Amino acid sequence: MRRLHERFLRALVRRDRVDELIGDLEEESALRGDAACWRDVVSLCLRQSRFRVAPECRALLAVVALGAAVVVMEPAPIQTVVAQDAAGSFTLAFFGRSVIGATMNGEAVPRGRVSRSGDVVMIRAATSHLDLRLRIIGRGTFEWEGRSR
Repeated sequence: MRRLHERFLRALVRRDRVDELIGDLEEESALRGDAACWRDVVSLCLRQSRFRVAPECRALLAVVALGAAVVVMEPAPIQTVVAQDAAGSFTLAFFGRSVIGATMNGEAVPRGRVSRSGDVVMIRAATSHLDLRLRIIGRGTFEWEGRSR
């Protein structure tokens, strides 16, 4: 979780719950991304606030807090990973946990040859015995069994 999320929570959430909530949000942020995390931060600031907020002011406070979160939120960086096995080199471009591009042996792989089912991504090669199957572990990280020639 980015430090800004943590600072936001430390300033507004009940002190007796803040460390527990930050730990939970760090896990969720890794799985769901920043936008969902900021939504949860705003929700926690309203529900676990250390300040007394009149019920009629909560909606206005939520809009202001969410607006501030959107202004300061950074887009997820695109990560490019280069790997090699016996069948050749390949690159994967990630946006969070999504594969947004791939190359095999220096040639771009058309989108139609990349499919995903859950955490498993299949990249079809021009020659079927060189297909690449990998499992997404986290943002920009994956594992695969090396292909053979």
